[in-house]
Amino acid sequence: MIVYRIMAMIGLLILVLTPLISEISSAGSLYLNKIGSYDTPGSAMGLALRGNYAYVADHTYGLQVIDISNPSSPSSVSSCDSASGAYGVCVAGNYAYIACSWNGLFVIDISDLDSLTVAGRYDTPEFAYNVTVVGDYAYVANGETGLLIINISVPDSLYVIGNYDSPSPVEDVCVVGNHAFVTDLYDGLLIIDVTDPDSLFLVGSYDPPGLVRGVTVEGNYAYVSAGRDGGLKIINVANPASPFLAGSYNTPGCAWFGIDVVGDYVFVADGENGLQAIDFSNLGSPLPAGNYDTSNWGHDVIVRGEGEETLWSFLSLYSGYLSHLTLVSIDLECHWQELLYHPDARQQMLRDSRSRKGA
Repeated sequence: MIVYRIMAMIGLLILVLTPLISEISSAGSLYLNKIGSYDTPGSAMGLALRGNYAYVADHTYGLQVIDISNPSSPSSVSSCDSASGAYGVCVAGNYAYIACSWNGLFVIDISDLDSLTVAGRYDTPEFAYNVTVVGDYAYVANGETGLLIINISVPDSLYVIGNYDSPSPVEDVCVVGNHAFVTDLYDGLLIIDVTDPDSLFLVGSYDPPGLVRGVTVEGNYAYVSAGRDGGLKIINVANPASPFLAGSYNTPGCAWFGIDVVGDYVFVADGENGLQAIDFSNLGSPLPAGNYDTSNWGHDVIVRGEGEETLWSFLSLYSGYLSHLTLVSIDLECHWQELLYHPDARQQMLRDSRSRKGA
């Protein structure tokens, strides 16, 4: 199953993608087809997945939990309106961690989905855009105050243990090993050593054209969305002290925030152009692999793979003050005659998809 995070006017959208692989084609194509959707009450800004549930950061309506076990007919399970201003969400253990814009970080107990409760809150000094959790720490992309590291070991007693004050607003963060990869709106990708939260320091950086907002890291590469002017940038971070540009693709819209990677395919929430799929099997010569026009603003995307036949794409979408969550299913049933010529492409996509976030 593949999942996409994107923001638009239909809330939760479900699409199906079918790889169209031909013997003579150097790049596979994907057919993206809508399967289902769910209209959340607020603005679907961010998305996390676990099992049969999608956790939606629904802005003024807080956290929404959607049952996606039947992709063609997703349904509401529960919500927590207390986490108002919800912008980004991460699920770990029995808790959902919500970056709630001007309202800081909320910790929601999700052990009983029928009765969500606020387990803790930290009032961050700036706009909390997104959050990721590793162990006892929540890493918060906190706008003008940069990266905050908050100790979450005791949910009702949260406290800041580290802060890296960036040159300009930080909107996203991805943590891999001892490094936090953060997007600094005007100064590009910053790579911060987080080995000692009390003593954070910059290891390296790369500043591409455009406004840098979203980041995900896979292997030796950081995938960065850089807006209308920058598109998608792939940065080699094998040596964090000396990152360099490995590949680039100017999407037709505004590569806004959400990015996910499955095998050689990169999926980008592309603003007014919805969802873009790009084949990066040749980093020096990327090719468009498919697109889905949501007719609304694509903001976030997650891709998750399950089984041998189907990939699902989950997207959160918004337009102005109205937004929705959209689920997109990706059907991987290909012509077996074609697969005989490309035995590795399908298996590589499925294998890599199983490590997707939220899986």
